[in-house]
Amino acid sequence: MITREQSAASPSSTGALLNAQGDRESFVCVDQIINATEVGIVVIDSQQQVVFWNTWIENMSNISQADALHRSLTDLFPTQISPRLINAVDNAISNRFATLISPALNQSPVPIFSSQENRLLNRPIPQMITVKPLSGARGEALCLVQIIDLSQTTKRERVLRKQAREMQQLATQAKEREVFLRTLIDSTIDGVITVDAKGLISTFNPAACQIFHYLTPDILGQPFNLLLSPDNPSISAAEPGTSSILSQLSCNSCLEVEARKYDGTTFPVELSVGSMEIDQQPVYIVSVKDITERKRAEAQIQHIAHHDPLTSLPNRALFQDRLDQAIALAQRNNTLVAVMFLDLDRFKGVNDTLGHHTGDALLKSVSNCLLECTRASDTVARLGGDEFAIIQPDINSIEGAVKLAQKVVSATASAFSIDDKSIQTSTSVGITLFPSDGQDHEQLLKNADTAMYMAKKKGRNNFQFFSREMHEEAQNKLKLEQDLRAALEKSEFFLQYQPKVVLSTGRVGGLEALVRWDHPQRGLVSPGEFIPLSEESGLIVPLGEWVLERACRETQGYIDRGHKNLRVAVNISPVQFQSQGLVESIARILHNTGLSPHHLEIEITENMLMEDVVETARRLRDLSDLGIELSIDDFGTGYSSLGYLKSFPVNTIKIDRSFVKDVVTDKDSAAIVQSIINLGDNLGLKVIAEGVETRDQLQLLRQLGCHEIQGFIFSRPLPAADVESAIARINSCDVIEPNATTHRWRVLGEA
Repeated sequence: MITREQSAASPSSTGALLNAQGDRESFVCVDQIINATEVGIVVIDSQQQVVFWNTWIENMSNISQADALHRSLTDLFPTQISPRLINAVDNAISNRFATLISPALNQSPVPIFSSQENRLLNRPIPQMITVKPLSGARGEALCLVQIIDLSQTTKRERVLRKQAREMQQLATQAKEREVFLRTLIDSTIDGVITVDAKGLISTFNPAACQIFHYLTPDILGQPFNLLLSPDNPSISAAEPGTSSILSQLSCNSCLEVEARKYDGTTFPVELSVGSMEIDQQPVYIVSVKDITERKRAEAQIQHIAHHDPLTSLPNRALFQDRLDQAIALAQRNNTLVAVMFLDLDRFKGVNDTLGHHTGDALLKSVSNCLLECTRASDTVARLGGDEFAIIQPDINSIEGAVKLAQKVVSATASAFSIDDKSIQTSTSVGITLFPSDGQDHEQLLKNADTAMYMAKKKGRNNFQFFSREMHEEAQNKLKLEQDLRAALEKSEFFLQYQPKVVLSTGRVGGLEALVRWDHPQRGLVSPGEFIPLSEESGLIVPLGEWVLERACRETQGYIDRGHKNLRVAVNISPVQFQSQGLVESIARILHNTGLSPHHLEIEITENMLMEDVVETARRLRDLSDLGIELSIDDFGTGYSSLGYLKSFPVNTIKIDRSFVKDVVTDKDSAAIVQSIINLGDNLGLKVIAEGVETRDQLQLLRQLGCHEIQGFIFSRPLPAADVESAIARINSCDVIEPNATTHRWRVLGEA
């Protein structure tokens, strides 16, 4: 038996394998013969290791004999060796079975590579492998693996097969074309129709039968134009038996036409036509796609793009297009067009109190109401939110617009039943007329919007026609807004302060900061004019921050000069209260100015409590946690729930001046004031009455138990420089004291 040492000493050990006792020269001769053969010879021992590796396989695999000896095939080809070859070697050694591995069964069982090819291509050769059992000189079980290169044989077979295929293709070309067309026609999901040179239908696939509702025997031989609607404007009429329609269609890669079913109904299809020659005769292949669903989807998409999703009314884009059409019609007919801009009054209160679901339902009901008020030729559109618009085209006089506006205002003022609730609303309407109020849709709608705001200004629930005065007012408003934007940078704002007097001590307990605007041309601008404008324009947030910063800084100055118990109240607008970072902004201002949070009081209106109860409560708690006092301004005029009131961390409620004004003469006002004071006492809240101007008002409020007073009776709002002298004057006087004789109250030291 050959040992590994012997093999290592004599790499070419074939002679020992064949005859351990033979003549060495004959062994060398055998080695030369085996190495010269054009067959790969590998001998593997019982340990599955290579003991012989001839020159052919050495060249083909690029693995030398020295590298191959005493290694397994798996080791030589770790990732590519075929398991089938390994099993065959094992069978040859263990079971003495021979195995033939042909190319048909395994294309590349041994990944050897042809040295005849470009090595960069690294192509495995086609091969046939014979695995046979072999015995060594001492009877040990060996395995002989013979590898035959089939490259040339494969090449010859490939050439022969190619020639056979070409001959077969030439012989059956016509048949294959027919089979191809038949397969194409029968398997496609679209309708496929073949039409001959005379325009007659020769094949009609199953999909076409389903699309047109014809049976194949009924339609074969019929003219193709039988399937097309005669009303197609894009296809000229063609006589039966001709192919002119197909000639027209073949000029277009794709064409949408109206088709006709067996029962005569029409529907949209997409046709594409190709042509080919069979037996030197033209044949048209018509592909038919039923696009009914696509057209329906396109129409739906078009509707969505031009209609409001909630009410299904035309949206702004479609409204503008309709208005352009109405203007063109009016120009041709010398008539008028009325454009109405509608806004629901107090709609926000419905959303805030009853929820957006109820608000949406109300918008739908209003939409239906407007449709009932208008003609079929009119357009009712929803522009967004609670804003609607109406186009009244082709009218002869202004009276037509007046009648419609009256009808709309009256109808929308009626109660709407929503989810078993009766909801009362109303509408403010602004009206413009073409051509007097604008020449295009943009100007007409803009001016109608201006007129609508005038209707709001005049008490809501009415309509107003646009006028040049409105235009001038709108221009002035726009100019004022522009000036407002520059006013902060130019330091045109300043603060005034109105003292608040504690009735139990007769001393000033706090101040309310009031912002004023000294316009360089207009002088003092009313807060009632610029505050709403700043809220509309978004300037209220930077303006509010400026007011807070200035009030805190000036109040800290008063405190530093001896007014230790002074507290300043600053009113926060709804927009500013809802802005992001409010609490952080106030905390930063307090830090920068050095004012203690206990000297700052934030005033919010009663209605602001109900905007978003959860979020409002959270923000109020955050402010209260800073140590800031919280006050409800204008109490009694809003819609707050007393049940919610106890949940908010407020410290003070201020009785609105509208109740204080008539508290002496009107029993209802006095009862309301008394109720508010009692409510404050029961909840542990301080109660302030604002707008106090007379001694009688002061006397009654003192009797009713009011805690603090604010109003002209003590002081008008004062510039910052005059505040300290006013405080000293008020604190030094007998502001209120009982007169035993008259039971009247003496104010500011009067006799």
